Amino acid sequence: MPLPQRSAPLGHSLTRIVCWSQQLATELLAPGDTAVDLTAGKGRDTLALAEAVGHSGRIVAFDVQAEALSQSSLLLTEKGHVVYPWQVGRKVS
Repeated sequence: MPLPQRSAPLGHSLTRIVCWSQQLATELLAPGDTAVDLTAGKGRDTLALAEAVGHSGRIVAFDVQAEALSQSSLLLTEKGHVVYPWQVGRKVS
């Protein structure tokens, strides 16, 4: 059986998924809530979560790359959010 044709390129589909997930988070979260971002990356999703929970809420963001945490911190600070110091964890053997 042949695979179905995609109506849009994969990149376009992933963009829609990211927008949808951010919209869902803003609908589910309220000011004062706590949310976790397990892949902080460049901070775009972290920012969406921070906007949803407001200044009375809290976001805990993780990433395996220190550079990703730095970029997330910079973006959040530029957008007026308080960023507390972060640290790189130790490898567990």
